[in-house]
Amino acid sequence: MYNCFIFLSTRLNKSYGLYLIVVLFAFYHTAYNSGYLIEIFGVFNSFPVWLTHFEKLSSILLGISVTLFVSEYLLSKKGILFGIK
Repeated sequence: MYNCFIFLSTRLNKSYGLYLIVVLFAFYHTAYNSGYLIEIFGVFNSFPVWLTHFEKLSSILLGISVTLFVSEYLLSKKGILFGIK
């Protein structure tokens, strides 16, 4: 909730939005790998199958979002990373 407020107060900064996406996927992977999602969804009769399929897709999306965030945050498209103009 706090990060969403900061995102809106920074006037929808693109790099901060990508940061929020990275944090969301990292939180999902941490909860999935530590077994918290099984505890949360364990009250159902069967564990949702889509969660196991979403793990593969979210891994890909996590990698893409980290790459986009790093390139946006470090301004590597503009050549400012190493002082090259």
